[in-house]
Amino acid sequence: MRKKRITIGMLSMMMAVTSVFGGVNVSAATPKLTANQVYDSTTTIKGKVKKGTTVKVKIGKKTYRSKIKKKRYSVKIPKTKAGVKYTIKAYNGKKLYAKKTSKVKHLYKKPVYKTVQYQEKGHWEWIDTGKFSYNMKFDCDVCDTCGKNLTKEYLTAIAAGTHTMNEMSYNDFLKNGGWDHSCINHKIVKKTIEKSEQKDNEKIKMWVVDQQASTKKELVGYECSCGAIKGK
Repeated sequence: MRKKRITIGMLSMMMAVTSVFGGVNVSAATPKLTANQVYDSTTTIKGKVKKGTTVKVKIGKKTYRSKIKKKRYSVKIPKTKAGVKYTIKAYNGKKLYAKKTSKVKHLYKKPVYKTVQYQEKGHWEWIDTGKFSYNMKFDCDVCDTCGKNLTKEYLTAIAAGTHTMNEMSYNDFLKNGGWDHSCINHKIVKKTIEKSEQKDNEKIKMWVVDQQASTKKELVGYECSCGAIKGK
């Protein structure tokens, strides 16, 4: 009578646990067939399987058998192109225990870059110069006899249009003593003439650079060992 009560009590407890946590799925506790992802560079398929199981991998028309240690298996395969279908089957004796079908994938590992050129960016601004003075130095040819600045005379006439360079080159101009030949056969010497000038505040238009021109490498994707490229 006591044994009956114990048995009934145990059954009641099991039913209570089952009602709270749901039924126990015995098959869920059984190890399933697992496998690592196969890429076009993979040479070994590894995974877990039920103890005492034989594993076969079929790729195309060829089948490869596994080496099993405890609940782990390892199958050596040749490198296979991406997109090729493969099937892994696990047998318990002659009975098919589990099956897994997938396709070989690309393994995108090598980063791919492209060279991008960025143009200079900026804007125009009017800048106040403020008051400033500056000194200028000119090397001139001067007549040592009368002190005439022959360089200034030549350039002034050219600028005014009263004479042209085609009319007389600068060297011929010096040899002939100027436009009016007044300094012919005189000694011509080199002199440095300094000129100072002061300027009031002026506005000048200047280009202000916001971004320097540059060349950069940007990542655009990754490349598989077969040469296929996938964008990032």
